[in-house]
Amino acid sequence: QLQALHAAKAEAVKALQADKTTASLVVDGVAHVLPTLLQTFQACQKAIDAVAEERASSGILFANAEEAWKEEEAVYELEAGKPRSLQELVEFYVELTEDGWISTLINPFRDEDFQTGCELLKASRPQVLILRDYGDEIAPEIDEDTPFGCLWHVRPTSPLPQILRRYSEHANTWHDLADGFGRCCLLDPDGAVPEALMEALLACADVQTIYV
Repeated sequence: QLQALHAAKAEAVKALQADKTTASLVVDGVAHVLPTLLQTFQACQKAIDAVAEERASSGILFANAEEAWKEEEAVYELEAGKPRSLQELVEFYVELTEDGWISTLINPFRDEDFQTGCELLKASRPQVLILRDYGDEIAPEIDEDTPFGCLWHVRPTSPLPQILRRYSEHANTWHDLADGFGRCCLLDPDGAVPEALMEALLACADVQTIYV
């Protein structure tokens, strides 16, 4: 799978360089984003599909909407020069996830809008996984029917029993009341990831994606 990802990167670079209008987006062999997020994800999907053969693929958007919030204008600006209200941002995510390839959105709204934004988005895209990233903080207590899940941060340098204990402390509650804990797991590697850790994470019931 890692080989396929490296091949997809090369495929994306090749596709951009083949078009005079996008060739300048490749700098030192690295493909940079297209003018819009939608175009960027479409290009990513095309590059991955070109090398993935029959293996299924999907996309994850780390939106980090808190950083895109413009307090004075009270709008989000995920894309430069395109301010959006909360409702407009929801509509943007609906369009972005229309074909189903983008399956997961992480931090798509700022804290103050998170609950409302998730409810609006889930009404149109119930299949999309929405995750909140609390960083290294302990995930808070949640209410019934919480419309999002929790991203799980894992530091490979932490003792394995401690990592698994944190999962067990949150997994059942988040599974029963929300969209799960650790369905997407973010590794913060300081070096090589131990094989025993990867095997343990894959054995956790809710873990679907491990992001390194």
